Amino acid sequence: MSGAAPERKTTDADEFATYVASLAGELSRLARGHGFPTLAYLLDMARLEARAAVPKPQGRSDRAIRADAIQE
Repeated sequence: MSGAAPERKTTDADEFATYVASLAGELSRLARGHGFPTLAYLLDMARLEARAAVPKPQGRSDRAIRADAIQE
């Protein structure tokens, strides 16, 4: 037994939350760029909530996860 945690399967809810996080991030950047700081803040809160709903994969650092999020 290697001691490694079993790989967690992605669910539809995880995929949905990841999509919402990505979309909310894009909308936040657009809102901020067009002079809507309060809307941008609320969208950032939605993005953080959605990202928190998806468990981090085992064996990946926060830095690797952030790099993936930037490329989405």
